[in-house]
Amino acid sequence: SHMILKLKHYNEQQSLYSKAIRWDFVIENTGNSYIDLRNVKVRYYFKDDYKNINFAVYFYSLGDEKNDVKGKVYNIRQSDSSHKYLEVTFEKGSIPPGDAAWVFGAITRDDWTEFNQEDDWSFLQGNSTFSYWDKMTVYISDKLVWGIEPY
Repeated sequence: SHMILKLKHYNEQQSLYSKAIRWDFVIENTGNSYIDLRNVKVRYYFKDDYKNINFAVYFYSLGDEKNDVKGKVYNIRQSDSSHKYLEVTFEKGSIPPGDAAWVFGAITRDDWTEFNQEDDWSFLQGNSTFSYWDKMTVYISDKLVWGIEPY
């Protein structure tokens, strides 16, 4: 099956403890047709029992980050390496063949206490450049097209 897209992730945090989980990513369109981001979901998996988690977007290369990128945290219980995932979705935007979408943001606890990212499935420690990362997953029309779900 031909790879439709690839995901790169970047996280310069050296510390396992952080007030913000940065989920910055780049989606590269490696196929030969446009990818409509309205059909795309990106998931970042982490482990945390805190209830109220806030979502923030800092940058979206294909539109307005305030309105065009949404995020929601879901609970899962099937895995030792994650209790939750952030799902990032898009209201608009489309990636031409050979091009990419850049999306930067973070999640925080509403009281700004620290996350322990040590055993988080998607956590990439101290990486100074965007690199291909398969511990974040990408779906097109709910079909997994990139990455490995927690097991």
